[in-house]
Amino acid sequence: MYASAQALDFLARTKNPSFPNRKLQASHPVFPDGHHAMAMNRVSRVEPAERRSRRDFGGSRMDSQERSLRLEIIKVCRKLESNGLIAASDGNVSCRAGQDCMLITPSGVSKGDIEPEEIAKTSMRGDLLEGPMRPSNEIRMHVQVYRMRPDVLAIVHAHPPVATAFTLAGFPFNSKVLPEVWLMLGKVPVAPYATPSTNEVPQSIEPYIPDSRAILLKRHGALTFGGSLMEACMRMEKLEHCARILFYASMLEDRKAPVALTQSEIAKLGSSD
Repeated sequence: MYASAQALDFLARTKNPSFPNRKLQASHPVFPDGHHAMAMNRVSRVEPAERRSRRDFGGSRMDSQERSLRLEIIKVCRKLESNGLIAASDGNVSCRAGQDCMLITPSGVSKGDIEPEEIAKTSMRGDLLEGPMRPSNEIRMHVQVYRMRPDVLAIVHAHPPVATAFTLAGFPFNSKVLPEVWLMLGKVPVAPYATPSTNEVPQSIEPYIPDSRAILLKRHGALTFGGSLMEACMRMEKLEHCARILFYASMLEDRKAPVALTQSEIAKLGSSD
């Protein structure tokens, strides 16, 4: 009897010892009800020749420092997802992993579900060096920032809802309104719209890279970078937090504050003790 797709997914996600690999192998049966599609789509991203168990992947090639970076990328991805800064397979995260290579999240995968061994290792030109899945389609954007900013060690691209809405509405993002935002982000420019996953994206942000810590991408979220993964992540969080405050302030501007209860009305309520 075939197990249901939902049961297989549950076993995979909970890492049941009897089902150690969350990615279903193509040899598993096709279920007649069609509910296997999501699981099988995960397999389609892995070429047969590249398939390997997580236990074997990396092996002695993955030193402790690299593994720590992979785990920190996962931590950042989960923070982004839990804070509503990304949805589905949105966004990408990367960091330098030595002089000539970087680690970057894979393409087409929910960032909250990524495992350490799924993170791609590439050259600083974006060529895949290690990993069972292809790197993010937006790797060109990361390559451009690292090329122009040797001081940048980590990059976060997300789709913060309110900050992205500012780019749709043409609403200015003024980071000077709050001192802590100005200190953390500085001026935040808006790059013109560019077709995602093409060379248009790095070209659109190029003028702003030298003097920015955060860049809004018209219709395409935001990009933050810094000296560590956590710094880049915190800058993304701060960007969205400021956008929400600016939005709320715009709703309240030129409006009268609510009228308080009169003293006699308060007296009727009795003691507050």
